[in-house]
Amino acid sequence: MIESASFDDDVLAIAADIAATAPIATKLTKIALADGGHADFESALQWEALAQPMTLATADLREGIAASREKRSPVFDGN
Repeated sequence: MIESASFDDDVLAIAADIAATAPIATKLTKIALADGGHADFESALQWEALAQPMTLATADLREGIAASREKRSPVFDGN
């Protein structure tokens, strides 16, 4: 049996981790997973072909790379 306080703490920690991610990538992931995800592998590949160029062109990607190199937490602004 999972203790309620531990469960609540775990849920809040996961939510905080998600909230700290790049907003554009998170939004695209949420859309991709809506209604159970993609119908088939081909649909998933087509989605990735559209979504990856969008995320690769963001300032948030550059911020994430810089933060990783500098060993600090990234600060994403949704751009």
